[in-house]
Amino acid sequence: MNRILIVDDNPKQLMLLKLILEDSGFQVVSKNSGRQAIKFIEENGPTSIILSDFNMEEMTGLEFFKAVKTISPHSYRILSSCNHNIDNLATHIKEADIHCFLRKPFRFKEVIEQAKAGAMHYSAKSSNRQGVSK
Repeated sequence: MNRILIVDDNPKQLMLLKLILEDSGFQVVSKNSGRQAIKFIEENGPTSIILSDFNMEEMTGLEFFKAVKTISPHSYRILSSCNHNIDNLATHIKEADIHCFLRKPFRFKEVIEQAKAGAMHYSAKSSNRQGVSK
């Protein structure tokens, strides 16, 4: 089962995303800050998919993803925001190795589609790593 880590400082957003993604067959872990999410990954290992809000108080989603690159390098990274233009974030998105940008308010079908794409991405990366280690 694919595990998705959701990071958002809005408890209602976390709960809604958790319900939608669990209903779609994902194992969901939710954290309300980048620091909590980093601690979770360090203690539990990499996760297939990470979906993080951009606007968080403690650290932005971009700062979080830049930190995560080293401890969970193969995770499919999804950044979400309601008030940022993707063109303005393009350089930062590349630096943080973000695979997808979702604009809030979410279309739930799009969230599910991206989570499924992330699961396929992670599975392919895992297969490649196993093939190299043989």
